[in-house]
Order: sequence, then structure tokens, then C-alpha cells
Amino acid sequence: MTTQSPFFKHVQQEKILDPAVVETLLPLPDHQIFQILRDQYNLPEEQLVDWARLHHPDILQPTTHLFPDNQLHSKFETGLYRQHRFYPIYETEDTLCIVLDNPFNPICDILEKQFQKPIQKISIPTLKLEDYLDGTLSKEPVSILNAILEAAIHKQASDIHIFKLNQKTQVKFRLHGQLYNFQTYIGKEETQLLALIKFHAQMDISIVTQPQDGRLHMTYRGNEYDIRVASLPTVYGEDFVLRIFNQSGTSFQIESLGLSAKIETQFREMLNQPNGLILVTGPTGSGKTTTLYAALSHLLHTQNKTIVTLEDPVESILEGVRQSQINPKIGYNFAQGLKAVLRQDPDIIMIGEIRDQQTAQIAIEAAYTGHLVLSTLHTGDCESTLMRLSTFDLDPFLVGHALRGIVSQRLVRKLCPDCKQAGCVTCHYTGFQGRILLAESLSCVSKTPSRQALNDPKQFVKEADYRSFQEDIATKVQSGLISAHDPF
Repeated sequence: MTTQSPFFKHVQQEKILDPAVVETLLPLPDHQIFQILRDQYNLPEEQLVDWARLHHPDILQPTTHLFPDNQLHSKFETGLYRQHRFYPIYETEDTLCIVLDNPFNPICDILEKQFQKPIQKISIPTLKLEDYLDGTLSKEPVSILNAILEAAIHKQASDIHIFKLNQKTQVKFRLHGQLYNFQTYIGKEETQLLALIKFHAQMDISIVTQPQDGRLHMTYRGNEYDIRVASLPTVYGEDFVLRIFNQSGTSFQIESLGLSAKIETQFREMLNQPNGLILVTGPTGSGKTTTLYAALSHLLHTQNKTIVTLEDPVESILEGVRQSQINPKIGYNFAQGLKAVLRQDPDIIMIGEIRDQQTAQIAIEAAYTGHLVLSTLHTGDCESTLMRLSTFDLDPFLVGHALRGIVSQRLVRKLCPDCKQAGCVTCHYTGFQGRILLAESLSCVSKTPSRQALNDPKQFVKEADYRSFQEDIATKVQSGLISAHDPF
């Protein structure tokens, strides 16, 4: 029979976990339970340490400044700190003091035997320990906003959701497409956080009853991050969503998108056409802009042609591409911008999104009269994209002859390569690591649908060269990249 530790009993008493989850944690030692609760279920580190400290008084409170003794390092092997997640601070005749991000770390027992003295444990946040391990510990206190941003980037979150509730503010991270709780703020911290967001995002602090868009930049561990901020007035105040873009680590290459071999071949064939319309479709946050940027990068390096874009907003700078940012507030919308772009003698035009009939009409006509036009639509698959085009009241003949192809996509969770969904340290016991693209494609390059199919999306799909989502799913499940049971 498994003996429950005081720490785990306390976790059970808090009733924060589903009984089925408790059963899976029951046979595990405390250090694994602590790590799973922190990394997989995103319970606040401070709360977990407080619970642990109730039953283990040897877990000390962190002080404002800790000054490591550099001479102490000679007693430890190189690489030991990162491997075992600790950092030595000082040693006296009676004790060895270390900082660590898991107060139940088994390294404490090993060090106690090695040094023949008790170990003083100071539990600090994972991000702070990383600063010790990297030798980049900042001596300046970071703001509450910086702490949230650093935690989100460290966990590879795609978005930060900040919900204003009655008397408190809830912060959640979107990891691998799923939302996880991060922290709850009240009082002065809550007020400081909301004010900092609007100030650093260059939003109007005086406006609280209208939605606003903003932007802020951050450098973290040598990488540049662009963070788009959107506010929404609610009954309790303002909610915010912060979308994170890694400007340093983004690779805009078709081969890096994760398309299956057949769909990638079709996509390249579409891009090699001298003119026509190519659409990339999918829900919000499915990576459409990244796919378009990869296409533009390919065209930029393979063809000596003028490329102009209309974007809202410009998410990344592509050297060699003429990029223009839409500003609806002053009347500069996609339709107006497209008319202006056509007077710039472009060969290739990228429109961030086709939102209305006027933009669709100009795009189709430009594609039909000699330009290669790339754009996006918010539709779920190739067939619904054709149906959406029909709602713009366009000439079916022009659509049929201008359309070169459609790539419809979405992002799904990618299985951790180390444990394949079993859960391990690498994936923070989630079983997943990052996301991967699922796609389907419809190409009209080698197969042009008949005139009769122009008014029938189902028939159009049948007559074109079509690769379905189901084919891509089957291929990636068989390759061990995704789970057959994960929702698509």
C-alpha cells in the first residue's frame, strides 16, 4: 500500500484536482508530484511551495538578494547544476545552502551524503533558477508584467489571456492550443498589471469602454519578441489577450512548415504559376500568416519580381518585400490599399485577408489579368472556402480561371518525441511539445474543373487535384507525430 506524504495529503484536501488525476499521482514521489502540478496543471509555484513549507520547515523563504560563493563551484562537476536543477549559494561548517525550483528535489539527499552536513533549501521560481544556471541573474527587480511575459515565453505559450473578474484578475497561458491557469492577482498587483499593459503597449489609458489594439517588444535570452495586445471592455473591466511572436526564431521557409510531401509539392506548383489567386485558409491562430510569409520568402529568392503586401498588422519584416500596413481608422482599408498597390506595377501581391466583396472582386480581377495574388480567408476547409467565395457574388467564370489553389490548415498538438504522450520532464508531463500543421490542399494547376463545376463546390473539389485533411492526419498519426485521439 502506498503511503501518502503530508504534502500530497494537503493537495488532496485543497480539492483542486479531479479524483482520476489524484489516482495517477498517488504512487509518485513528492518531487514528481510537485513538478507535474506546476508544469502540467500550471498551479502557481508560490502556492505549491507554501503548501510544502507547511510540512517541511527546512524549506526556507527566499531572501531579496542571494550572493553565490564562486569558490564553491570547484567542488561540483561541470553540468551538474542544470542536470539536477539546483545552484549552490554558500557553505558553512554546519550546512550547505542551495537554491532549487523543486523543494523535494532528490539531489538534496545526494548532496547531504556527499558533504556530510544538512542542506538548506531555498525554493525559487523556475525562471529565477534559469537565471542562476545561465549566469544572467538580473540585479534589478522585474515588473509584474515582465514576470508574466518571461514565464509565458519560457513555457512556449502562444498567447496570454488576462481576464478581469470580480475583485481579481486571472492570467492564463495558451500552451499547445490549450488554456492553462498561471496566476491570480488582487489588490495593488492587479492594478499595476493592468496599468503596465496599457502603458507599454502604447494604448490610451483613459479609454476603458472601447476595445483597443497595441504592441510591445521584449528581449529575452537573446531573442526578440513582438507581442500584439488586444483589449476588450467587459462587465468587470478590461480583458486582454497578448499574442507572442518570436522575431528571432521564426523561420519562413516552406520546408519548415510541416506540410506533407504531396501537399508541399502542390503548394510549390501553385507558387510557380505566373499569375492567379492562391488562398491560405483556416481559423484564427492556425498559422496562415506564417505560411504566407514562407511563400513570399520562396518567391523572393526564386523569382526576380516585385512583391507588395497589404497587412493588418505587419507581423514580421521581410527584407526585399514592400510591406504596407492597413489602417481602417483613417479609411485605409484592404480595398483602398489594393487599388493603390495595383498602381505600383507589382508582379506579386499579398493581401492579409479578404474581408469583403470589394476586396474579393479586385483580387480576382488582378489575379485574372496577370498578377500572382496570395491571401487568406477564415474558413475551415477547401470546400467551405469555395462556398465563401460564392457569397461575394463574384463571376464564377473569373473565379474558376483565376484560382490556382487553396491550402486549408490548422495547428494541432505534437506528441513529445521523448515520451510519446506518456509524460516526461522534457514536455513538463503534458505528453505534448509544440504544435504541428495539419493541412489539405486543392490545386487547379494540372486539373482545371469543368464549367459545370464552377457553381458547385462539391463537384469543383472532385474535379480538382485534392488532398484531404484525412490523408494528412493518417500520415502524421502513422509517423507518430500526433495522437489519433487528439481533437482536430
